[in-house]
Amino acid sequence: MATARSSRIPSNLIVDARWYDSFGSIEGQVGPGTAADLANDTVIPVEVPQGYHYVLPGRYTFVVERLSDGVPVEVLGRRFVVVDRS
Repeated sequence: MATARSSRIPSNLIVDARWYDSFGSIEGQVGPGTAADLANDTVIPVEVPQGYHYVLPGRYTFVVERLSDGVPVEVLGRRFVVVDRS
């Protein structure tokens, strides 16, 4: 799960926040909506695969994007997370 802070993003921008796995598949998402509308969605969980209790090991990318006409046009922030098997 990621904690997103939208205080630095203009409140009227249309944005979404997504988790991608190493294959580029979306594994969790909030939005689209204005940054002000999504400000309360500070925790964006990764979806756990059916039949599992934890996310699978691998590299995940968390991205906050600005949208125009429903299409991502600018990356506002990006973080890479590696999940190890323990």
